[in-house]
Amino acid sequence: MKVKVLHANSIESRSLIQRTKGAVKSLKLKAKIEEVVDKRQINKYGIRHTPCLVINDKVVFQGRVPEMQKIQDILLHESRNSK
Repeated sequence: MKVKVLHANSIESRSLIQRTKGAVKSLKLKAKIEEVVDKRQINKYGIRHTPCLVINDKVVFQGRVPEMQKIQDILLHESRNSK
């Protein structure tokens, strides 16, 4: 599973990164978490707001930091769909 956090080094971004790492660890998923701060790469996703969570090249959240439980739910859903 490929997980990307698109961000601009804000406090919200750091929070999303930590929650995402925590969710992946608690679910014991095999996932590579990549942080993307390059504006050109971020623009390729067509998003308007950061932070943004991308799983398997699909934007799942943008402009907010969801609770860890919501991140876990999305990760589980996407892990099932990627098999």
